[in-house]
Amino acid sequence: MPLINGYPQASGAKWESVITVAGPASYATGGFIVQAVTFGLTAFDFVAAIANNNGSRFAVASFPDSSTVPDANCFIQVFTSSTGAEVAPATDLSGDTYRVYALGL
Repeated sequence: MPLINGYPQASGAKWESVITVAGPASYATGGFIVQAVTFGLTAFDFVAAIANNNGSRFAVASFPDSSTVPDANCFIQVFTSSTGAEVAPATDLSGDTYRVYALGL
């Protein structure tokens, strides 16, 4: 398994940021995009997302192309906690918020 370009490196060499992200009014299969600039970063090295504000859904962060990390965008994919299935397309998630952690430039 190859290392990500620029790693390993000393702790503190990258910026960390945590924000609360609102879900979209109409969810698209595969997730919604969040941009590094939203976190005060220019690019992501790592992103992690957690459950929504009421625990009924959970989120997973992924990159459009894992071979191009660092990346300026990532996807937040949302799943139903009770079944583990991705939420249906066009589901209104605008009442949901997700805590998202990012590490990057």
